[in-house]
Amino acid sequence: MVQPFAPNSITAEGIIYKTLQILADGNNWCYASYSELVRKSGFGKTAVIHAVRELIDNKKIKRDKVFDVEKGNLSNRYELLINDK
Repeated sequence: MVQPFAPNSITAEGIIYKTLQILADGNNWCYASYSELVRKSGFGKTAVIHAVRELIDNKKIKRDKVFDVEKGNLSNRYELLINDK
C-alpha cells in the first residue's frame, strides 16, 4: 500500500525525493546518477548519498544499481514507493 509522504522541502531527504519525483515517469520510476542528483538538487555528493540512503532505509524509495558489461556502472534506477498527493 502506498502511504502519504510530505517531505520537508528544507531537508536534503525532502529535496532529493522531490528531485526524483520530477525525473520520474508515470509509473514512479526514474534513472538518475548521483552526479545528476547533485546538479539538480544543489547538495554535495555526500549529502545526496546520505539522503538516498535515508529514503531507502525509510522505505520511501527503492534503488536498483544498473550495470552494463561493456560500459560498467550506469545511472541508478529508482522507484518511488510513497505517494505524496
